[in-house]
Amino acid sequence: MPRNTVMIEPEVKSRVDAILRGMGLNAQQAIAMMYYEIDIHKKLPFENNVPNSETLEAMDDYDARRNLGFAENSQDLFKQLEM
Repeated sequence: MPRNTVMIEPEVKSRVDAILRGMGLNAQQAIAMMYYEIDIHKKLPFENNVPNSETLEAMDDYDARRNLGFAENSQDLFKQLEM
């Protein structure tokens, strides 16, 4: 069977190994479970909070005060958003 090598900070590994032991699992079993979940659902089994490139660009624009929109009121905002 193919092997994977995972690099992780020793302190994190120790903490997580203890949690998994309390659940009756080891790291190999937990990782295998995660792989099966990804295979079944075609996505990570947890929320991915890493911003994509479009979000990062919007954050940079905001910080630089570029490409900002302005609305007079909520009605104007909804009109601009075509809502």
